Amino acid sequence: MKKNLYNLVALLAFSFTLFLSACSKGNGPVTVDDDFESYLSAKIEGQEWGMTTTLTIEDNGLVGNLSISGSSNSGAIELVFRKNELHTGTIHLSSLNKSEKHSATCVTEDGVYSSGFHPTGGTCTITILTKNAVAGTFEFYGQEAETGRRIHITEGKFGINLRRSE
Repeated sequence: MKKNLYNLVALLAFSFTLFLSACSKGNGPVTVDDDFESYLSAKIEGQEWGMTTTLTIEDNGLVGNLSISGSSNSGAIELVFRKNELHTGTIHLSSLNKSEKHSATCVTEDGVYSSGFHPTGGTCTITILTKNAVAGTFEFYGQEAETGRRIHITEGKFGINLRRSE
């Protein structure tokens, strides 16, 4: 009888602990679906752009950068992140006035436009960050260094599955 009572109390305590952890608002394990096909798309000056020919992921262990770039017949976009400063949430892309560790570049027929040459740069919101994947959204203003011409990249989306890229 004592053994059954002990088992019942232990079961109730375990159930109560499980219930409390399931109701917790944070600090618990989060399940993330990080198994998807890689993608990169945006609007360049209001025109739809999507990666069609290549997706390059360069994980430079020496410097600690993660570079994601995609191209099509009409141009290319590259996002460069400093890995040790990458986190979920909103991060700033470098601008002329600030030296953030992350940057964005857009190449079109008219030139190379960098967030680093524009006064306001841009932002990137990382929504998935696991050992297997990085995904998020971005927008930035790019400026061509020689001419000063500016363009706006909006509605940017990317998802990089590192397992499928190797």
